[in-house]
Amino acid sequence: KQWYQRRVRGRWQSGITTAVKSSLTATRYVCGNEHIDISKTRMILDGSFSLSNSIPGAKRIPIIDSTPVSCWEEGRFEVCLAPVLVCTQIKQTGGGGDNLTGVGLFYHLN
Repeated sequence: KQWYQRRVRGRWQSGITTAVKSSLTATRYVCGNEHIDISKTRMILDGSFSLSNSIPGAKRIPIIDSTPVSCWEEGRFEVCLAPVLVCTQIKQTGGGGDNLTGVGLFYHLN
C-alpha cells in the first residue's frame, strides 16, 4: 500500500493523484520496466484496513474495486492510500524510496 498525506487547507495538491502515481512508480521501479505486465504482479490486499493497529475497534476503511484509492481526514490533513501491485519478478529494490519521495513531491507541488 502506498499512502500520502497532504494539508487540507494549503498549497498541497491532489492526494489521490499522488498516491496513484507513487503506486505505479513503485511497481515500475521494482519490476524494472516502464510497462506494467500484470502477469508478473500480484495484488495483496484485504477488503479493508484499520486506521489503527493499537486501538481496539478503530475505524476501518473499505477498499472499493471501482475506486481503490481511499482518502480520509485526520485533523488538518488528508491521508490517501493506494494499493500497489507487487512485482513477482523483482529487478531492483535499492533506491525505491527515493523514487517514491520524488514522485510524491512532484505531484503534490505541481
